[in-house]
Amino acid sequence: MNRISASLYSTIYPRLPIIGQNAACTVGGWIRFRSRFSDHFQKTVSSWEKSIHLPLEGLREIQRQRLTRSVNIARENVPYYRDLPPASTKKDPDEAIRETLKNIRPLEKRAYRDQPRAFISRTVPRHRLHRGQTSGTTGTALPLWYSPETLAEEYATVWRMRRRVGLDIRDTQLSFAGQMIVPFAQMRPPFWRVNAYTGQTLFSIYHMTPKNLRSYVDAVHARQARYVQGYPSSIHLVALAMLEANRPLPKDRLTAIFTSSESLLAFQRETIERAFGAPILDRYGVSEFAVSMTECEEGRLHVDMEFCIVEVEITEETDEYETGPLLITGLAHDATP
Repeated sequence: MNRISASLYSTIYPRLPIIGQNAACTVGGWIRFRSRFSDHFQKTVSSWEKSIHLPLEGLREIQRQRLTRSVNIARENVPYYRDLPPASTKKDPDEAIRETLKNIRPLEKRAYRDQPRAFISRTVPRHRLHRGQTSGTTGTALPLWYSPETLAEEYATVWRMRRRVGLDIRDTQLSFAGQMIVPFAQMRPPFWRVNAYTGQTLFSIYHMTPKNLRSYVDAVHARQARYVQGYPSSIHLVALAMLEANRPLPKDRLTAIFTSSESLLAFQRETIERAFGAPILDRYGVSEFAVSMTECEEGRLHVDMEFCIVEVEITEETDEYETGPLLITGLAHDATP
């Protein structure tokens, strides 16, 4: 959302009647659907649904090819990386990746903050660049730029996981995320709005008082949906209200619950799965589109290797595990590799 549209939203949207707000959510849903689920998305998710079954060596070869492409784009078109050494030409994927990454210094936040536009590639026309910002979790939010292809590949990781359990991009859903879709001043239900284009019910996470949660429970039972997505802390509040009212959903009415954007705690998982009658599949990603890890049915997060490379800067190592900070190399960024 740019500054003009954000200003219009804050001025006009709260004054609309609920039917008008639902219409605005539907138009927004149509715009997001078209931007996320492009031809590039369809091609990518179909390809990655096949590559996930490759042996590790095959996935490492895909990483090598995509890393080489990113390095070539950066060296030739990104001012900050004009002195970057070329990618390794070794035939063994592991050796090539290791040698190439050794020549790429970890990016310090200060270097990016001082000259963010020096990281933009000349290969992407300016009119095709989308602008966003980092989450600001560790400080001031920073600007970032990405292409439609990067957005499509981000959602390819999301929907490879969802399609694995039989879902489709047009399936109905209940969403508990941070969108400001219900005005703060509203004191009575409904505390949700509807994106009719994709059958999405968007619940406000800013009205979840003990009194109001009763209406959330009613809506969860009344709205037809195949899955739930959103912040685990918000879904957990609704789950607690459902159990306190002795009104859990029938088992298997939902296919799955997808959590992201926050750490999912064990007690939250147990409560949510009991209340909603479906398993949780968690995902770890960042606003910079640099990393994606998706959960399998065994409860483990797996790196989406076509999308990124994850290294561990080891601070402690045993026969069973390694711990330390993660070094992330994104493979989907053609706008800011």
